[in-house]
Amino acid sequence: MPFCPKCRYEYVEGVEVCPDCGVKLVDELPEEEPPRGKLVPIRRFKSRLYAEMVKDVLDREGIPCFISGDDVGILGMSGFTGTDSVWPATLWGPEDKKDYIENLSTQMLDHI
Repeated sequence: MPFCPKCRYEYVEGVEVCPDCGVKLVDELPEEEPPRGKLVPIRRFKSRLYAEMVKDVLDREGIPCFISGDDVGILGMSGFTGTDSVWPATLWGPEDKKDYIENLSTQMLDHI
C-alpha cells in the first residue's frame, strides 16, 4: 500500500499523489524521529477531532506535537461522530511554543 511521506496516511493501490498534501506517495514510510526537547501538555480538547485540526497546522509549520487520549479503541465504532466525545484528547507540544499553540487553538476553535 502506498503512503504519504508528509501526513503518513495510507492509501489504496493505484493512488499516486496524496490529495491533501499534493506529494507523491511512497511504498514505505521512513521511521519517524522522536520530537526533540521537552514536550508538555498544551490544551485538552473535548474530542480528538479538534486536537487533530490544531495538530495539522502545527505539522505544516514543522512544530513537533502529539495527541494523547483514551479514545483509540472507539475510532472505528459506527455512530461515532468525532466532535462531541466523552473521550477528551490532549495536545502536547514544545514547552517554548506553549503560548503560540494555545493562542492558535483559541483562534481556530473557541468559536465552535
